[in-house]
Amino acid sequence: MLVSQPIPDMIGGVSQQAPLMRFPNQAEEQINCKNSPVTGVSKRPNTKHVADIVGSFLDYARMKTHIIDRDETERYLIGILDGEIRAWDLMTGVQYDVEGGQNVNYLRAGSVPARQAYKAMTLGDDTFILNTTMPVTMDYTKREGIPETEAKTKHMRIAFSGIDLNKPVAENPYNQGTNSYSSFTVLSATYSGVIYIGGKTLPYNMPVNDNSPRIILEMLKKNSINAWLNGTSVYFEVDVRDDVSLTDNSQATVEYTYYRSHWDSGDRKWVRHEYTWTEIETLTGLTQMMASIQTAPLTPASPQGFVWIRQADYSVNYDITVNGTKCSITTPEATSDQARAGLNSSKMTDDLIAQINEATSTHGCVAARIGNTIHIRAADNQEFDLEVSDGLYGEALKMAKGTVEDQTDLPPDGVEGHVIHVAGKADAENDGYYVKWVDETSMWTESTAYGLANEFNHASMPHMLRRYQDSSKVSTNNPYGIYFKLEQGVWSKRTVGDGLSAPIPSFVSTQDESGAMTQERYISAMAFFRGRLWFLGGDYACGSVVGDKFNFFRSTALTVLDDDPIDGYTDLTGQAETIHAAVPSSDGLVVFTERGQYLISSQGMMSPTTFEFTRIASYATDNRCDPVLIGDRISFATKTSEYTSVSEMYVADTTGVRKANEVTSHCPTYIEGSVHRLLANATSNTEFLIMRGQGETLTGRMFIYDFLMNGNERVQSAWSQWTFNGAVVVDGVLTSSELYLVMVRATSDKDKRMTVERIDLVQDPVKVKHGHPVFLDSLQECEEEPQDLREGEVAKRVKFSGGHVWYRGYPYVMRHTFSQFFLRRDERSAGDTGGRLQLRRLHLNFHETTSFYVEVETEGRELRVVHFQGRVLGHLTNIIGQVPITSGERSFPLLGESKSIAVSIFNDSIYDSCFQSAFWEGFYHNRARRF
Repeated sequence: MLVSQPIPDMIGGVSQQAPLMRFPNQAEEQINCKNSPVTGVSKRPNTKHVADIVGSFLDYARMKTHIIDRDETERYLIGILDGEIRAWDLMTGVQYDVEGGQNVNYLRAGSVPARQAYKAMTLGDDTFILNTTMPVTMDYTKREGIPETEAKTKHMRIAFSGIDLNKPVAENPYNQGTNSYSSFTVLSATYSGVIYIGGKTLPYNMPVNDNSPRIILEMLKKNSINAWLNGTSVYFEVDVRDDVSLTDNSQATVEYTYYRSHWDSGDRKWVRHEYTWTEIETLTGLTQMMASIQTAPLTPASPQGFVWIRQADYSVNYDITVNGTKCSITTPEATSDQARAGLNSSKMTDDLIAQINEATSTHGCVAARIGNTIHIRAADNQEFDLEVSDGLYGEALKMAKGTVEDQTDLPPDGVEGHVIHVAGKADAENDGYYVKWVDETSMWTESTAYGLANEFNHASMPHMLRRYQDSSKVSTNNPYGIYFKLEQGVWSKRTVGDGLSAPIPSFVSTQDESGAMTQERYISAMAFFRGRLWFLGGDYACGSVVGDKFNFFRSTALTVLDDDPIDGYTDLTGQAETIHAAVPSSDGLVVFTERGQYLISSQGMMSPTTFEFTRIASYATDNRCDPVLIGDRISFATKTSEYTSVSEMYVADTTGVRKANEVTSHCPTYIEGSVHRLLANATSNTEFLIMRGQGETLTGRMFIYDFLMNGNERVQSAWSQWTFNGAVVVDGVLTSSELYLVMVRATSDKDKRMTVERIDLVQDPVKVKHGHPVFLDSLQECEEEPQDLREGEVAKRVKFSGGHVWYRGYPYVMRHTFSQFFLRRDERSAGDTGGRLQLRRLHLNFHETTSFYVEVETEGRELRVVHFQGRVLGHLTNIIGQVPITSGERSFPLLGESKSIAVSIFNDSIYDSCFQSAFWEGFYHNRARRF
């Protein structure tokens, strides 16, 4: 009987199921087709030449590529390979300078392919360049409290000489030739001179009195010299390499008296004559000498003690015991004569310092005054014992050394950079914290413990590629003076806590005391999510401080803040997991390993206390291709042997559980090779797969996935492939309406050129201009007929109302091969194979079509090809001199049994062909009636 059956649409894409199990709209093969629910299956849009990549370029087959999509007018191609990074303008092909981009150790990956070794992520004008093979370390050359100099110090003593004129110093003008005198009176005396310490010149000029030593002491302190009093001498500490000298010009104005007697024979008595005169005498005022002790260099980490008088009272002992040696003073009784002058805590402090320093040879320590505090240290920087006691039950004299219990126990003064641990009380919420003294503010400020490596080794951390502009770089090819600079990131260092209260991030390798790595750790993925920069690797994930992507350390150890960095591990699965990608989504950061998926999320605001890192699925993924978010789903690739499958992960509406559907289940061996980059466009409901062949070789194929969702139901799932007439695809970037491809076109090894080409996905400007497309790849418009065509390139002259224009480019062929035709009860049921189906004709419904061929291949017979040229006699569109664009229906002879016929449509012209549906007719004969 004569039967016919419709093919309601032709946009089902390729299926590798048995022909009997396929849907009628699925094809045996589709090459260079576009499956659209709106227009049907048509010839894919062509590529348009944007620019040739000029200048020197790296080995494009091996280099890692990244495209910076800054805005509609600025897009850049980045290439990384073998210690170098280069940049080109994606719109013009011009190569830009990259300062610091040559011979970079961080950009070396050994034998690991560049595509796998490097990752890049752009945030604004910053592009993070990550080497996943570089272990991250801390900088042990900058450990907290470790001295940068080995210089020792020496103690110097300045002595003050009194006025001693017991010996005659001036010639007696009344007794020539002698310097005798009877008595003298010092009318005035002045200490004056200059003290030279290293490069410092310190002049002094002051009256001679009991306060003179204190004036010298204050002068030294004002010049940042550690000095203290001991009796009537001033001691100070300087670098052992500093020269110290003193030029003293002290003088005194002295009135001399000379008595001379003679016998007055008239009065018969002795008569005494008194003579006086005044002289300016030179005094031996100040003298300096090196003290007996020489001390090791004082560093912030040197053991140091601080003692201060908290309360001065009468008749109280103030005792300081240093290494078992007691140094003490006792205040007078309140009723004594000494008490009338009152108590001077400053003098008491100086007296205690003097006692400690007088006994230095016994206990090995030295003391100095800092403000109102006694600073005590061992001369050799070794540990020492320090105790204090008083007669007021511990309330009069206080001390701090190494650790105090509470912040109120800190000394009122300190040494720049010295750290004290505030242990906290037993019921405190925190486990203690550290403070250091800052001279600039005269305050104790929260700090880190000693001996810690607090700075990242910046050479092992991700580097920053930044875009700059400089008028000196302006040229014809670079009118805006654009250039790039590769820099180490300005990563914040740890400023508070220790290894427990503020640990280093988990992505940092463990190191011993010398800085040698004992366990290597790497960053293998980056993401930006909820205001944090995330570094992930192994089974750990670390998020930066909110709003500060270069800071991975806490700002205080006193309490946990909501914006503190986050550091966590995956739940244990019994398998070694290596994170290779992370994709931000609406409900969290979805983390991918080779064997499973994890979710970084929180209930409400994400903070260190609400952070959750849980396993949500166990789907295998290809670690060479980063997943991509498309709408509310995440698309990812899975490598299986020689082929790749693609799945989409989504959240089930009813259960909230994440599930994944394999969208290549009906064509499991169709995508050959591995996916280099997966691009997804939610506007056109299309995914583009840029491929690599075996051994990471470049290929000239892209696989295209067209889909359509109706709620949770997928009503279209169409796979096809695009080829580019011998050109290979290096990389690509997708915008809302355009696909940019970096390609290599070559007719020989000497004629290789890298190009940037664009595919318009929404509207073709050439079609808008002429009313029809010009489907040539690498399309370029020319005013005259081009004479320098490359091999495989053609030129076409196109007329339009304003004249004509020439186009050059590479032709390509669209091919759609139908699946075997079966008689079906309905489009969802399997075909009927019980009878014989003898096909007669195929009817095609097309729209805005100019040219195509129908090819019928019958077993045992010659190939038959029928050409439709778009011209229909008598049709209004059939105008001589114009490109015919026709819509309608046309039938083509098949003439053969269905199982022995292969039917294809192909279009090798520069014009479009667009098919909506079809139906076939034939004779069906079944010898038996089916019940």
